[in-house]
Amino acid sequence: MIEKKDSLFLHADTLKATFDTARVTKELFAFHYVKFFRNDLQGMCDSLAYIVKDSTLTLFNSPILWSGKNQLTADTIRIFVKDKKINELRLYNTSFIVSKDTLTNFNQIKGKNMIGYFKDNQIYKVTVSGNSETLYWVREDDKSLIGISKMISSDMVIGIKENKVDRINYISKPKGALYPEKDLTSHDLLLKDFKWLDDKRPYTRLDIFKK
Repeated sequence: MIEKKDSLFLHADTLKATFDTARVTKELFAFHYVKFFRNDLQGMCDSLAYIVKDSTLTLFNSPILWSGKNQLTADTIRIFVKDKKINELRLYNTSFIVSKDTLTNFNQIKGKNMIGYFKDNQIYKVTVSGNSETLYWVREDDKSLIGISKMISSDMVIGIKENKVDRINYISKPKGALYPEKDLTSHDLLLKDFKWLDDKRPYTRLDIFKK
């Protein structure tokens, strides 16, 4: 899918397109082992549907998205495009965002549903609705560790700057604390259902052919 600044490369076992009377693409469907690559966004899933009229891209069955340093997973992911740029991203059920803090430590955001907001194809805010949890490594400006924040809240709003969590606002009845690293076990440092899937990420357009 050719664009002036950043084209999208997509591969799947099966591709199907529908056209209008002018032979302009109306819909595009991809089935099984779907992978796609764009410089600012990569992803994979079992099946995908792109509706041209609404500029919506929906990923079904174990979808994974990578945006900068962030890995996003859910039961279903829907991407809304405006003026050929990503405008909004919605994650439905078992939503999870993971980003590396160090080689072995991860910042994690978990909830039922999430909405990610974009500016110039960069995510800058995420709202989390239902059963929200965070595990975040809090550091000084010189990168020294202050502590590890583990919080639970019904809903929250996360600000993201330069692909890193910049602030977290807990909306209703937050529970949790800031812990010294020595007080937590390795099990405590991973939220339930945590997965790091970087080995599946297409880092180049040729990687979309790898299963």
